[in-house]
This record gives sequence, structure tokens and C-alpha cells, in this order.
Amino acid sequence: ARALRPARALIGAPDAPLRVTEFADVLCGHCAELHHALAQLVEAAPAGSLALEPRQFPLDGECNAALHAPGQRPVRCLGARALICMEGRPGAFEFAGRLFDSQHVLTQELVLELAEPFLSREELATCVSAPETEAKLRDDIAWALEYDIRGTPMVLLNGRKAPRSGVFLYAMTLAGGDPEHPVFEDLPPPTPGAPAP
Repeated sequence: ARALRPARALIGAPDAPLRVTEFADVLCGHCAELHHALAQLVEAAPAGSLALEPRQFPLDGECNAALHAPGQRPVRCLGARALICMEGRPGAFEFAGRLFDSQHVLTQELVLELAEPFLSREELATCVSAPETEAKLRDDIAWALEYDIRGTPMVLLNGRKAPRSGVFLYAMTLAGGDPEHPVFEDLPPPTPGAPAP
């Protein structure tokens, strides 16, 4: 566990007992699955019980220096920057869902098109090329590397690396983010040698 960073933008209650931080890539299939699980979680969870903090880790060396080679689809970098530009705006979570739902056909043009109901094309074009957006993307990547990210999605619960299972996240939400909650006492002990989340 590490100290919880101040959030740039949260979806949900800022004072929620559980903060789910998700590092994602717009073309990652598991990220799309997690996004849908989080959408269900937000709907089912008691009001004020959790906050979502989207962060970006594009799997493309063009904008992610942690990777050695540029990816085959430059839309990963544009998608990450567009999601950063949407932070704190109404519709940010819905926009992310649209990107994930379109990931098999996603192009740079389609990213701009999907953003139009929330942000004008001109405003988005200015934002994605802004130095502030690049600084935020680099910060996301550096933060993920502190946790030795091995792929996307990577999930943090209150600053602690956690499994990306929707069921686990729901259980933690109901337990108020407390891993020592009595409800977990009936679980079997961890399997020795099991891979870390």
C-alpha cells in the first residue's frame, strides 16, 4: 500500500470510503470488461460508497516511454489523451464506455466523433495537443510504474494493488473498503504460490 494521491477527477463521492483507481488502455479487451463491471458496480452500490478514478496506461511506445516500440494502432495514445481531456466533465464515464464498445473498429476519427456529444471537436483537438494533457499522461504512466504494472487493466483500491474482479470490487465496496471486515473471515486462506494480482 502507498499513500493515496490527490485525485485529478473522481466519478462518485469524493469522501467515499473506497476509491477504485483503474489504469486502462482503450484497446484492451479486459479493460472493456472491467469498465462494464464498474458500471454495474456504480449502479448496485449504496450511494456514497465508492468513487472511481480513471487513469491511463496506453500500450503504445509512441506516448508511453515504458514500452520499447510504437504500437500498430496510434489510436491508443489519442484515446488516452481524449479521456484525460474529458476528466471532470459530465459524460466522461459514458465516453469511456463508448470507446471500449468501439475498440474493434476504433480509429482516430471515431475517437473525435464519439467525443462530440460531450466536447466540441475543436476543443478536444486543442486539449489533446496541450502540454498539460501530456504532463497528466506522463504522470499516470509514472504512477502505474511505481506499482510495477504488468498489463492493463491495473486496479488500486485506496492506493493498494488489487484484483480486477468485479465480484471482489463489489465485496470490497459493501465492506466499506476494509480488507479486515469480518465478512472475509469465512474465505479460504490464500493459495501458496498463487500469482499476485
